[in-house]
Amino acid sequence: MPLQELPYCAMILVEPTLAPRELFNAHIENRMALMDYAVSATSARRDTWKSREDAFRHFTKRLPWGSWDPRVVRILTVSDGLTHALHLTHKLQEYGLRDTPSGGVTLKCNRRLEAASYPDVEPHFEGAIQLGRVCHFISTHLIWGTRNDMV
Repeated sequence: MPLQELPYCAMILVEPTLAPRELFNAHIENRMALMDYAVSATSARRDTWKSREDAFRHFTKRLPWGSWDPRVVRILTVSDGLTHALHLTHKLQEYGLRDTPSGGVTLKCNRRLEAASYPDVEPHFEGAIQLGRVCHFISTHLIWGTRNDMV
């Protein structure tokens, strides 16, 4: 599809994980240290809780979630019908996907899969290239947080 025929009139990107290769490489030592930290922290972090409330309390006391508005953490962990971040462990056992005690909750994104995604930086470069093409044809707004905690 030609860019002029995109089916969107605008894009709003919130904290997109995009980076030009040149900018990434200009700060490669810092980027690699952050990536190594993200991989090790993600691989080792807790991923099961006795209840959604237990998970909520856990996340609100730890970075980065503890710096978030508690309403957002609640949406990720507790909200009825909107369980964005957690699965019931017994549902995973029914499908043979996880060997965990039933009755609790666990992360929807397996921590090992999440950790494996961090070293894959090529999509960030490709995303920056594609955004550079698309933004000439549709209104684009990028929103960045005030805290430079990772990127």
